[in-house]
Amino acid sequence: MEKTTLSTLRVRRLEGRPDAKQLTSLLDACGAEWHEIDKVNWSEKFPYSPKVQFRIAHCGDALALQYRCSEQCVRAVADDNGAIWQDSCVEFFVSFDNHIYYNVEFNCAGRMLIGGGHERKGRQRATPDILALVERHAAFDGHFDNRTAPEEWELSVVIPMKAFFLNDIKDVSGSEARANFYKCGDLTEVPHYLSWAPVDTETPAFHTPACFGHLIFD
Repeated sequence: MEKTTLSTLRVRRLEGRPDAKQLTSLLDACGAEWHEIDKVNWSEKFPYSPKVQFRIAHCGDALALQYRCSEQCVRAVADDNGAIWQDSCVEFFVSFDNHIYYNVEFNCAGRMLIGGGHERKGRQRATPDILALVERHAAFDGHFDNRTAPEEWELSVVIPMKAFFLNDIKDVSGSEARANFYKCGDLTEVPHYLSWAPVDTETPAFHTPACFGHLIFD
């Protein structure tokens, strides 16, 4: 594949710590824009492309992130710190220092994992106490295997900077980060692997910091 240019977006600031249940109105009010997760980087083997968007804002000591998805099958089997990527999954990979990066993964029922490290091997998982810091408001609850029908769902989360446990970040205001946003579902009826910023590997590989885009925090 040809090398691609990196994507860039500006992350607007919210006043005060948001509530995940009220995130839609707060993000609307601050003018946070929706962005497409639509890069089908491995289209020959994985052509399926559900409709997926995200938007992001911050309040200094926390990130506010919202996804909306439309797909033909949903799955929510994993528990926190389980195989979230096998379910109907949205992901946020981010590096604040260009050394350590985090993989923050959510299924459509709001269960999640956070991993951190310098590379794909040897990553550290966040403890349950750290995961409990993340406020989540999901479209579904409970556990279910593949549910085949056109489904639309949203997920709203508030991630305090304390959840990025390998760094000591008090406030992201005025800083920059590298990141990518993904949609996948390894064990859904139709496996798929989409990204916001293009990924130029031969096979699906989300742990590719060289392909992260840029975030600029107001």
